[in-house]
Amino acid sequence: MVSARHGSREAFAVIVERHQRRVLNLMLFLLGDRETARDLTQECFLRLLRAAPRYEPRARFTTYLVTIARRLALDERAKAWGRREPLEAEPPAPDPGPDAELETRERSARLVAVLGTLAEEDREALLLSEVGGLRYREIAELAGVPEGTVASRKSRAVRQVRERWRERWKEKGP
Repeated sequence: MVSARHGSREAFAVIVERHQRRVLNLMLFLLGDRETARDLTQECFLRLLRAAPRYEPRARFTTYLVTIARRLALDERAKAWGRREPLEAEPPAPDPGPDAELETRERSARLVAVLGTLAEEDREALLLSEVGGLRYREIAELAGVPEGTVASRKSRAVRQVRERWRERWKEKGP
């Protein structure tokens, strides 16, 4: 990102290539709508590009990027709430063949459904940690809560996902 700050288009292209899938998956899980997630992923990288000249490497780059993505997702959820239009849950598109693709889609849809039953704070702690790749300290700073609270929220989310998965589909785990 430091090279991108100095105008390197190649460096910015590498950033997009390395992190686009992570941001898209995070958006999908936070919003549940594929088209909106794609649009906001693009917007996230546009904002990153615009902010590049002001970038200062004070924290991990991933934290910086996920913070931009999270803010965009929160703004979109607020707008959707104001419109009173529910966002539909749609799982990420898998890459494998037809049989594996169908199974992956079904499992992804189940996981999205279970995640949708979690308290927002718990779901966010889980997703920012597992999909966003953030550390508890970084999530705590974003959410304005102690690290222990983040750890408790994530632990509760994992436990509830396991329990609800077993209840709904009588399987060992997602």
